[in-house]
Amino acid sequence: MKNSHKKQLAVFLACCLLFSSRPAAAFAADDGISAVHAAAAADDAGEGISESAETESNETALPEEQNETVAEPAQAETEPVQTTAPPLTPAEQKYADAEALISSITPYYKTYYTEETVGPVKACLDEWKKTLQKAEPDEKTLTDFIGRLQAAADGLKFRTAKIPQIYITTTDGVGRSLRRSMGYVTGQFDVVEPDGKVTGGSGQIKVRGNSTALVLRKPYTIKFDEKKDVLKMGKAKKWALLANAFDPTMMRNCIAFTLAEKLGFAFSSQRCYAELYLDGSYRGCYEIYEPVEVDKQRVNISKDWKEREFLIEYEDNREKEGVTYFNITSHPKYRFAVEYPEVPTAEQLAYIQETTDSCYEVLRTSDYEQIQALIDTESFAKLYLLNEFMKTLDFGMSSVFFYWKGGRLYAGPPWDFDLSAGNGDPETHPSYASKITTDGIHAGNQHFMRRLLMVPEFREEVTALYQKHYADFEQIYEPGGLMDQIYEEYIDVFLHTHEVWGGIQRIYANYMRLADPTYEENMEFLRGWLLARNAWLSGYYDIFGKPEAPVEGDVDENGALTISDAVLLSRIIAEVPETTVPDGIGVTGDLNGDGMLTAYDLQLELTLLNALPA
Repeated sequence: MKNSHKKQLAVFLACCLLFSSRPAAAFAADDGISAVHAAAAADDAGEGISESAETESNETALPEEQNETVAEPAQAETEPVQTTAPPLTPAEQKYADAEALISSITPYYKTYYTEETVGPVKACLDEWKKTLQKAEPDEKTLTDFIGRLQAAADGLKFRTAKIPQIYITTTDGVGRSLRRSMGYVTGQFDVVEPDGKVTGGSGQIKVRGNSTALVLRKPYTIKFDEKKDVLKMGKAKKWALLANAFDPTMMRNCIAFTLAEKLGFAFSSQRCYAELYLDGSYRGCYEIYEPVEVDKQRVNISKDWKEREFLIEYEDNREKEGVTYFNITSHPKYRFAVEYPEVPTAEQLAYIQETTDSCYEVLRTSDYEQIQALIDTESFAKLYLLNEFMKTLDFGMSSVFFYWKGGRLYAGPPWDFDLSAGNGDPETHPSYASKITTDGIHAGNQHFMRRLLMVPEFREEVTALYQKHYADFEQIYEPGGLMDQIYEEYIDVFLHTHEVWGGIQRIYANYMRLADPTYEENMEFLRGWLLARNAWLSGYYDIFGKPEAPVEGDVDENGALTISDAVLLSRIIAEVPETTVPDGIGVTGDLNGDGMLTAYDLQLELTLLNALPA
């Protein structure tokens, strides 16, 4: 090889070496340095430009502005080459379409849908699994398969029953292992009415509650991505699913909320019994509720802080992450959680605390005119009477709401009655001993109510409210009343739920009363408890006045002849067909004067009741 050729080759190789070790953009910044000069410099260096030398040179030789200028093309030089996948063949595209359609069908379709509509879908999926997935079907075969599967999927109909069904499929299939610590997970929700109407959509689900969140039969909150009118209860995104796990009758919440409706709260949650399926697993009977939240259809306060309206919850000692708490300044034992605004600013929190402080302070004056200027005493009387009648165990601890609207504090809405009406275990919680009896005051000893009941005018307001609605209290336990109506409509699903979860005497938590062996026994315990509570409370508030002489047929001796007398008499006679008049029962119950309580006395009792003016 000639020398001139050798020299040319050396220059060429030097250029190659330089280009391979230094970004091309650097050459563009070197003001006319030719490749030949660069090659000569490389020759002088012996082995070419090292990485460290290149870095040092670039960092020190160029001003900061130039460094920024050259950075972009330098990075572009080193980016990986983008390659475009070859387009799918028509058959491959159809294969992908088929897989997408298959994945859109819930894996729990055999549980959620009727047997006759599941058949065609199952046949298609079996065909795919056994034949098409293993072969290389042509475009026509796949097109035909997709058409048949789509038609079968479109024909699926949800299973229906006597009560609504709720079908939930979580995106990752974690529903059965969902825990409160996991927060919200995404899913699909379908609420199916007995007539087949479906309200469905995507959204999120999480475990809700405090103590109830820790047991296997958990309550949930579901939040649709868009507002839905669920079971004709109005449009909203958020709904609560309560398991009633602590209440073997599954009636206490329903009874309390029905009574709340009769009392006439500005907002009291609508609700409905339903059966829940979660990721293909039957979870039993739940109640779907409107939760306590700020909304035009729920707690109707303004979301514009210019109106200075808020929602708070009495919270004795629990701590939740992300929740803001405050205490009454003059009575630090009384502690509240701010429910709305959800994340109050320092200025908002200061206003909420000052306003709540003012409400508590005015109660200490006992000046009813001043009290009514700041507090809606009517709503307080309703919340008090409801919780006093039910003897709600949590009333002095949690789930007690108040809201500030239009310059006044309102009590409510009511919430959480599964641990009430005698449903507590004093063996594990000694403080429950006085809270589960049918006598004595409980709600009247708690927070705002304690001060209010020291005011004679408020007691009079409670008495007037009780008198007005006494029949609503009685109709709960009377023959053919609310309890009997619930039993008749839902007993089958109640019993099935207990069977699925291991029996009616299963203990979910030591808060709850040890259940009796049969559903009927638990129901009769509740009926007797409510009857006795109503008799004691109506006497305590003297809603019938003190009679000058015993009232004929007044078995419970509350001063009036009511259906409670007949119910009480019938219970005693049912236990022993003929019994001597027991202690605590007025002799006026022995209507024929033979010293015994018998069916004849009950017949006379009913005759007296029928003779009462309507």
